[in-house]
Amino acid sequence: MLTKAFKIMGISFLGAALSFNLASAQTMKTPVEIKSNEAAVKKINETNTAYIKKPTKYSFEERLRVENYAYPLFDKKRTGKKNYTQSRFRAKIEEELSEESKITLTLQDYRFFEREPAGDASISRNDFSIYNAILEIRNFAGIDGLFAKLGRQELTLGNLRLVGNSNWSEGRVWDGMRFIYKAGAGTLNLFNFDLKRHDLTPPVQLRGLYYICDKIKDMELYALKYVDRNRVNGEIAVTARNDIDINTYGFNYTKKFNKKIEANIETAIQTGDWGPEKHRASAFHAEAKYNTLSKLNYSIIVEYNEASGDKNPIDGEHGTFNNLFPTNHTKYGYMDLAGWQNMKEIAIRNEFNIQKNLKAKLNYHIFKLQNSKDAWYRANKSVFDARRDASGASGNDIGSEIDLVLTKKIKANLEIEAGVSKFKAGDFVKKTTRAGGEIIDPAWGYIQVLKKW
Repeated sequence: MLTKAFKIMGISFLGAALSFNLASAQTMKTPVEIKSNEAAVKKINETNTAYIKKPTKYSFEERLRVENYAYPLFDKKRTGKKNYTQSRFRAKIEEELSEESKITLTLQDYRFFEREPAGDASISRNDFSIYNAILEIRNFAGIDGLFAKLGRQELTLGNLRLVGNSNWSEGRVWDGMRFIYKAGAGTLNLFNFDLKRHDLTPPVQLRGLYYICDKIKDMELYALKYVDRNRVNGEIAVTARNDIDINTYGFNYTKKFNKKIEANIETAIQTGDWGPEKHRASAFHAEAKYNTLSKLNYSIIVEYNEASGDKNPIDGEHGTFNNLFPTNHTKYGYMDLAGWQNMKEIAIRNEFNIQKNLKAKLNYHIFKLQNSKDAWYRANKSVFDARRDASGASGNDIGSEIDLVLTKKIKANLEIEAGVSKFKAGDFVKKTTRAGGEIIDPAWGYIQVLKKW
């Protein structure tokens, strides 16, 4: 800091001396000399311009959503209709500390109300929290091009299939640090984060490298390490509990052939330990998109997803792909009945403009289990309603889902969105229904208002 100050003082002194010479001896100079000196003074004054701090920036976001779920367990004799109301308010403050540093603070008020008339029960949740508290520093530790983000923050990588902010609900934030370094060949992200859970439960840890390549445009490579010290059992009951420690290696690549056609592929493999057992798993995603570039801006996307399941529930080796910390909502259907583990999915997605500021999405998904001996996993990674047939006799046909979503932009900072979805149960669902149950296909709908200012 002292060296910088002396440099600024020296430049200021030189500028003042040159200005004095111009004022006292201008008549003695030729036009060319005068122009040259004026340019020099201008350059010095520009160099000596003091940093002007930007004013504190405030921004706000308010979101209100109402949802209705009819027969979410596929059984007419069990839970009937569930109604949800969710409100989320965020206030964000950004304050520059210097020319190379900034602090961001985001406060969140999240409220969730669930009503289940059939069981005459209600659940509510009210949370006020510090959502983000980030210190950003450019040229960290004096290293040119090294950008640091320290503190509580969101972490999103690639297409959010493995690491996302889960913003459909209250969001997901991490405590730790992220370093971003821009080199000639690409951008390297290095991070080390903890995700806090219950006070009596150790936090989940996520560390990793994420590289965005410039030489091969839109190519991303990653190596992630996930550690959960909340010990788990293995498949064999006599084995002692142990930690989950998983390594995930993969890449995500998008190829744009022209203005109308593009494709995306992502694949990942996992090694490590699932409690006392070895963990070996993999996942794959591929999609192709065609945009007509017409007035409707119509696009059609054909997509295939697959993630491994456990082939043998008693062999002492864990084979179910771990979806890590994704944003699964909308990726595999809006009803959130599927995640990227033990699954196969074919999807056809349609996106188009009905009119100015009114967009529509019409999607169709077909779901199957990758391995019929493993469970059906939801978007939140939990087993759906204990649906598992270790014998594999129930098959792998989960069913299909159709989604329709409309988004209307009322103003630049105000939009309203509504959607409806219907799921048709497959043979696996029918064969794993509880004794005495009556199969019925669930439906889901929502309406949401989002305002930013």
